[in-house]
Amino acid sequence: MISIWGTQQAINDPRHTRPGQCEKASATHPGRRDYKPTLHQFVGDTQLTTAMLVNEGLVLHVCDDLRRRYDLSRIKVGLLGMAFKADIDDTRASLSYKFKKALAGLAQEVLTTDPFVTSDPDLLPLDEVIGRSDVLILCAPHSAYRDLDFAGKPVLDVWGCLRKANVIA
Repeated sequence: MISIWGTQQAINDPRHTRPGQCEKASATHPGRRDYKPTLHQFVGDTQLTTAMLVNEGLVLHVCDDLRRRYDLSRIKVGLLGMAFKADIDDTRASLSYKFKKALAGLAQEVLTTDPFVTSDPDLLPLDEVIGRSDVLILCAPHSAYRDLDFAGKPVLDVWGCLRKANVIA
């Protein structure tokens, strides 16, 4: 096996450790005795990259679809749910904020709401977002949204979980 430094012996030789290299990072190399594979080493870089591209591409696909249907420069878009997944307050790696950023340059206004997230000062009350928006996008499938009345507004449900909405496909 060849290491990134050129020889297998270099992996176990502390003289070849680069300054600032953490033990955890070096422990992910297959030549070490305490090696534990990471997700990308286990699944494979190609599959993980493909999954990431599908998730990231969803935002662009939805934005392109909305641009074909509406003149977004005259439309106020409401984003329902800014959390990473349903019924939590964690926003790390949330695609909702990518929607917000992508739509900010396209739509007249982007309004956001989430019943769980408290760390974002830009969030508005749900009834205000529904009232002021022309189109809504369900970004996080919170259970509070499932049977909600969206006042006849078109809703893009990327999760397929709404029951009483004017869902646009």
